[in-house]
Amino acid sequence: MPLIFKMRSSTFDLVKNITNEVDFFIGTIYSFCIIAMEFLTLIGISIFLLTHSFKVSLIAILLFIIAVILFNIINKKKLSNISEQRSFHLEKRMQFIIEGLNSLKDIKLFGTFNETKKNFEFHNNRLSKISYISNYRNSISKPFFELYVVFLIFLFVIYANLNVNNVKNFIPTIGVFLFASYRLIPSLARFVSSLQLVQLNSTSAIKLYNDFKKVENYNSLVMQNKNDYVLNFKKNIEFKNVSFSYKEKSKLDCDLILKNLFLDIKKGERVGITGISGAGKSTFLDLFLGFYDPMIGEINIDNHNILKIKNHWQSIISCVPQEIFIKNDSFLNNISFGNKVEDEKFLKEIVVRVGLEKLLNSMESGLNTLIGDGGYKLSPGQKQRIAIARALYFKPQVIVLDESTSSLDTYNETNIIEEIIASKNNYTVLWVSHKKEIFKKFDKCYELKNGSFVK
Repeated sequence: MPLIFKMRSSTFDLVKNITNEVDFFIGTIYSFCIIAMEFLTLIGISIFLLTHSFKVSLIAILLFIIAVILFNIINKKKLSNISEQRSFHLEKRMQFIIEGLNSLKDIKLFGTFNETKKNFEFHNNRLSKISYISNYRNSISKPFFELYVVFLIFLFVIYANLNVNNVKNFIPTIGVFLFASYRLIPSLARFVSSLQLVQLNSTSAIKLYNDFKKVENYNSLVMQNKNDYVLNFKKNIEFKNVSFSYKEKSKLDCDLILKNLFLDIKKGERVGITGISGAGKSTFLDLFLGFYDPMIGEINIDNHNILKIKNHWQSIISCVPQEIFIKNDSFLNNISFGNKVEDEKFLKEIVVRVGLEKLLNSMESGLNTLIGDGGYKLSPGQKQRIAIARALYFKPQVIVLDESTSSLDTYNETNIIEEIIASKNNYTVLWVSHKKEIFKKFDKCYELKNGSFVK
């Protein structure tokens, strides 16, 4: 999923689409299968009745078709409205669940628990009501058609009484219809019920299609990975007149976050980027990492536009972000990020280099110690060490750090900077920080000011 697509979408809507809407869409496919099977069954029953009594059967079939169409018309608008409401309340419920769990401390401190609970219950109750209504409408088709068959038979009996001469001939016909109805009614009910489910879930199909179309548009310029291709960074990384806005290109105007950026980073150089909060440092990094595409200009590595080799470019980079993601797993799996560890010696070397050795030695299970959800057992500084260890573990050619030692004391911060600068791996380093003093031993330092670089 392109990051720019995520940025322009609601997280809660994306989670809802991935979970609920996908399930509804699968239900739609299943409903189509039932419609096809029951349609064939109804065709078979209709042919059987037509061969027995063509005129009466044709009238009955036409009346059933009219009933199905009327039933569908009556429910269509209501089902479409229910579908839209369900989608809205699912997203809002998801929002209050995620926000409530992520902000539980704030909710407790500011005393907003009852209000948060009230908002959640409102949308949850609405969903319960919508579920009841949709299930009711879905189940009413069988009794409706049972009554409809009784009504048709009643009409046939009246017709037979009015035509006294044909009573004896009509009784076997009614018997055949009663026998056929035993199979016809369940089949017709399933057909109509599945048709209603398709109408109810059609919104899900449209939403998923629109999302896939947007992702496809964002990925249209990106080449697919080739298994036999390996990007080997040899010369330099260049920003050539790069500008960027979070708005879509057609709505750019003058609202640019970054403007006319020129930058040249040679292989093996240590480059610092500084600037006040809100200057665009993190946005610049996302461009550098290939998460966003420039609106104007291009970013090249060894004269290759990274837009066309994005996946290969990202395969040689490691990044230590500001907001560190910690899995509810062991130290080992947080550093290796779930990959199988094949070189334990190298992993232990990294643990020592980032200063995690003392912490792990104090724990009975060492690297296999479980950290806990979000790393709640760890200090911010310890989380940053894990993130740095994770970045080094993947043996990158380029390492990117975004305020990555802000939670460390000066002594440990200096040690990690020295370790990365003096590393025998000869990383190309791009380090973003508001602290200019940490870049004293760097090859270059640029300041981001008003969306442009000042060297």
